[in-house]
Amino acid sequence: MKAVSILKKNRECRMLLVLFLLCIIISIRNPAFLRTKNMFDLLRSNAIFGIMAFGMLPFMLTGGIDLSVSSTICLTAVLQAYYLQNTTQHSVLLVFGICIAAGALVGLVNGILVVSLKIPSVIATLCTQIMIFSGVMYVTGGALMPGLSARLKAFGEFRLFNIPAEPAPTGIYTQILMLAACGIVTWLIVQKSPAARGISAVRLNAGSAESSGRHVGLIILLCCIYCGIMAGIASIASVSMVNAVAPDSFAGFEMNVIAILVIGGACQAKNVRPFWGTVLGILIFAVVRNGMVLLYVPENMRQVIWGLCVLVTLAADMIPGSVLGIRPATEPAPEQAGSEETTEPAPERAGKEEAAGPAPERAGEDETAMPALDRAGKRESAEPARKRKTEKTAAVRKKKAAAPAPKPSLPAWAAAVDLDDAEEEDDDTI
Repeated sequence: MKAVSILKKNRECRMLLVLFLLCIIISIRNPAFLRTKNMFDLLRSNAIFGIMAFGMLPFMLTGGIDLSVSSTICLTAVLQAYYLQNTTQHSVLLVFGICIAAGALVGLVNGILVVSLKIPSVIATLCTQIMIFSGVMYVTGGALMPGLSARLKAFGEFRLFNIPAEPAPTGIYTQILMLAACGIVTWLIVQKSPAARGISAVRLNAGSAESSGRHVGLIILLCCIYCGIMAGIASIASVSMVNAVAPDSFAGFEMNVIAILVIGGACQAKNVRPFWGTVLGILIFAVVRNGMVLLYVPENMRQVIWGLCVLVTLAADMIPGSVLGIRPATEPAPEQAGSEETTEPAPERAGKEEAAGPAPERAGEDETAMPALDRAGKRESAEPARKRKTEKTAAVRKKKAAAPAPKPSLPAWAAAVDLDDAEEEDDDTI
């Protein structure tokens, strides 16, 4: 029962359980899934989506969605391909500079459209996505650009450790290191940096954040730029892995990235650990994608299966009365309502019961035999806790106001004078 309670309260534990079950199912169907080389190749091949997901996370926490990440990675990949083809003495650092600058420029344009022109992020980034992708396809014709640079290829094949495995040695490749570095930077921005409070404030209520003096527009603009920079870095991870650029191969990447963030819970305002949810979302996406390849799932069915995985994840969080008893964030749990009622001060509870009067159906019931949670449930209303507390306070004040005021007590000498006056009046009467 304790494990079920943990699964109810902790979303990350439920995601870990799903990830564990997926690994068991795929390994039963194909034992090659658990090989050491397959594990490292799984992380390496999906590092592109992980880097883009880390980049979009801060922007999604502010309530925005960037649909232009696929066109941004396409643009930066083509730019670095042109640079590598037209120069003989090229530098990997300069490749990073080109991709980061181009991605930041696209993010800046998106930020200006969203912040200055007040265009919804979905519409603004959709427009930039269409324009950039169409322009790249017009210039390149969608042709493959192979054999770009031996130096960049050597950079992509670098391994931190040489781990013996079958059928070939493996290790921590450059793409995995880039994914880890981008994850650390995103973790610092989302949870540890001074901007984390601003992002959280905008995430909960942009109007209140602006009223409190936070620069909401600047925060959103910087998040857009960061998303573009990460898309540029993801293009380097992609090109260094295959040493070629296929402009049309990046179409649809934005939907996979959004699905990863949705599974991770970045779109839920009550999620207090969005970064770790995103990490688990990346791992689930990588396992599902690799499992469909190992199980020989047809190419046209893979997106269908991935879409079903996203729907099941959302249903487990949103539908009340599910198998685990998970409730939406807006619906209070019964145990929470009971705890609020039991912690209510005794005088207020007594005042509320007297003001409401005894119910006819409860007249013959034994209150002492009734469970505490049932008594609380009968007294509880369906209104929010704040409104209930206000009504309780008003009832107590009304009761105090209706009570007769006590007579003021007189000093001893005043009481003696009144007694002498009363005796003199009695003597006169006699």
